Amino acid sequence: MAHPLKHAESSARKFGGQAEDYLSIHNWFDESKAFFSDFRHRALRHHTEGIFLAEKFFGVAIVNSAGTSVPVRYVGEQHVREDLGPYPHSSGLAVADQATTLDVRSVPERTNDISQGGSGMNPVNGHAQKDPTPASGAPPAMLAPGVPQVPAERLKEIVAALEVPFDPSQIAWRVMNTTKGQQPARGQVVPYADQRAYTDRLNALLTPAGWTRRYTIHTSANFERSADQKIAAKVLVTCELTIFGLGSHSATGEEWADNPNAGTAAEAQAFKRSCACFGLGRYLYYFTGTWVDLDDRKRPKSVPQLTGWATPAGWIEGLRPSCAGRQKPSERPAAGTGSNGQQHDQSEGAKSDVLRAIELMEEVVGKRMYRGLLKSLARVWNPKDIQDRETQERVLAHLQAAERGLRRAESAREKVGLAAFAGILGSLRLSSFGQVDNLKTLQEIVLALEEAASRAKK
Repeated sequence: MAHPLKHAESSARKFGGQAEDYLSIHNWFDESKAFFSDFRHRALRHHTEGIFLAEKFFGVAIVNSAGTSVPVRYVGEQHVREDLGPYPHSSGLAVADQATTLDVRSVPERTNDISQGGSGMNPVNGHAQKDPTPASGAPPAMLAPGVPQVPAERLKEIVAALEVPFDPSQIAWRVMNTTKGQQPARGQVVPYADQRAYTDRLNALLTPAGWTRRYTIHTSANFERSADQKIAAKVLVTCELTIFGLGSHSATGEEWADNPNAGTAAEAQAFKRSCACFGLGRYLYYFTGTWVDLDDRKRPKSVPQLTGWATPAGWIEGLRPSCAGRQKPSERPAAGTGSNGQQHDQSEGAKSDVLRAIELMEEVVGKRMYRGLLKSLARVWNPKDIQDRETQERVLAHLQAAERGLRRAESAREKVGLAAFAGILGSLRLSSFGQVDNLKTLQEIVLALEEAASRAKK
């Protein structure tokens, strides 16, 4: 494969100026080598979509050192043609075509330098080969963004594998609430996993080139913190997680700016929440917490034992929590100390966990749907104003139904395309999906999308 510098020198000969004028563009096209060292990296940017995306990064045109305006699209087309060879369309090979034609075997490096007009390229992947041999098959469809040819069964397998709980060795416990004026001190603990566990699962299932994430960082203005009346700002991070072939989900994390690791903490929170939209780590939201004894530094003296459904083996066997969002007392993880402490503390802790689960759903279903369900089911704007436990659980159940509906809609939308999706929204007098605020409308959209997808399949 050609080095970006060779592409840049070729651009200088073709468009004028110096190689340095074009090097940043060619480096951008080959940045995907950081994920795949062989030519499979080209499935990420060496196509028409990648060429047009380059325009968004570098502008419609650049001015070289000779003072000539050169369209970025022309430079991108030159890069793709030199790597992949001539194709009927001058703008290169479409993503779906690459996914079905790239040979994933390790092949010898190209011996012809493009600066000398060499022609010893394989017509399929642009590489020199000594002895043509049968192709070993296409790379996983998950490698290429936007590839629609991911079999339905494969999608189900990926989603099911994402939902499997983490290994117990990857689980830690965090103290969420503590008792006051009680000896020994007790605390309510819930399980969590480090974000490395999430990235390891994604890499194992999809390869590092099968998914990507993008962060957007903002800071709020300074305001008074209610807990201690200090003036502080907040760091807000939005993570957009994309799994190629499945779609994208985004979520937000936040942390007080006076925390030395505020950015890292908010980033991890946003990433894990976006993973939960795909089902990864979602099971952790079902825990209502367990009360255990704390040491003098308010750390758990012992950690609870995970129930069967919260382990990989139990989940694969078909075990599940008794109902979404909560567990029966008999199914809660048992504390290592054996004593459950005050009954009042337990009930308050369980209540707060249901409210916490409701609050987390705002990022999952979107603000409009979230507010709409709170208003219609509980006649409140803030879940903390819901005093009745039964109402809390009903609200949570409806929010989780909305989450499932949104997943179905996202999957069907990928199949029918944006034009058909916009037509369905228009028929319901909606200008965007974000205007949906009730389950009935969401159901109508899902059914219409799935019907359209079924017709398109025929």
